[in-house]
Amino acid sequence: MVLRRRGGRGGNFGILLLLANLFHVGFDRIPPVTLATIGINSILFMKLLPDYNYRIPDLNEVCVSVKTVWYMQQWQRLIFGAFFHAHDMHLYYNMVSFLWKGIHLEKKYGSLHFLCMIASFTVITNILLVAISYELGHHTDKLHYFTDCAVGFSGVIFALKVVATYVSPPGTSYILNFIPISSRYACWAELLLIQILVPNSSFIGHLAGILVGLLYVKTPVGSILDSIFRLVAGGTGSGNRRYHHRFQSSGTTGYRTQTRSREQNYSQSHQRPEYYRQYPATNDDDGDSELQRAIQASLQEIDSQRSVATAPDLPGQNNIDSTYNPQPTQMPSEDNFDRVRQARLARFQQSR
Repeated sequence: MVLRRRGGRGGNFGILLLLANLFHVGFDRIPPVTLATIGINSILFMKLLPDYNYRIPDLNEVCVSVKTVWYMQQWQRLIFGAFFHAHDMHLYYNMVSFLWKGIHLEKKYGSLHFLCMIASFTVITNILLVAISYELGHHTDKLHYFTDCAVGFSGVIFALKVVATYVSPPGTSYILNFIPISSRYACWAELLLIQILVPNSSFIGHLAGILVGLLYVKTPVGSILDSIFRLVAGGTGSGNRRYHHRFQSSGTTGYRTQTRSREQNYSQSHQRPEYYRQYPATNDDDGDSELQRAIQASLQEIDSQRSVATAPDLPGQNNIDSTYNPQPTQMPSEDNFDRVRQARLARFQQSR
């Protein structure tokens, strides 16, 4: 939004830049409501509508102010004021900014839902603009708050920017391509930066857009609007206004996923099978005890051979291997096998 000033519109260089951006993105990649909104703003600026006993109004007939809306009760300005721009570069910057937000949000919510968002944000933003200006004028006794007249789509764009940041994973934005700032606060930084670079811009109009976006994502107003939008859109689109669930752990945010450490993956992949478990010796007889110890030693020998062939070298490997690799003193000998055979023969004779 900019404050209306007397003077000409300037050239159409901004229109050429806008067309170049649209061709660069590709018309087939731009959703219909986003493309139609850009087209309507451009057509109204260039006054390309055919003359069927209808004249496209001038800026002073559509701009939004306390005087024209509240005192003169020209309520149509709450809608028309957002779709008119003061000059070609004003149109260009607004439409390029809206292009990327529109592509993202329309694909997420659906075309009808997004159309309802644009319509409601347009009216509510201008209502807040008038309300804030009215209160400031009464409390400061400065007349310009009643007479300053604003036009442009940037108030709606600020509201959409707030919504886009809250339905996306948290990240970092760069102001002027080199100043890092959290995406949650980027809109506030842009509010101040635009006012410094373009003093003629409507600070109150941009502020009203940010407040509308916060009302939508932070308060029950958003739930009420979503219910209305779903009724109008026939239940299409996404009703989730926020990034689904943000979990915080060790200073990071985003979707929470359960991951295993390298040591856990290694230990689980090298666990011995169920039949490698060490079973305690029974107290039935000495032959069973000898048999159990011999079988256990034999299985440990097989286990150690497999682990040497497959286990990777990792930090702490010695500690891990020592938990189940047998020592040389544990290896079965010929005497052990002789005792096993004798124990089996004794049990066989006893059973007869």
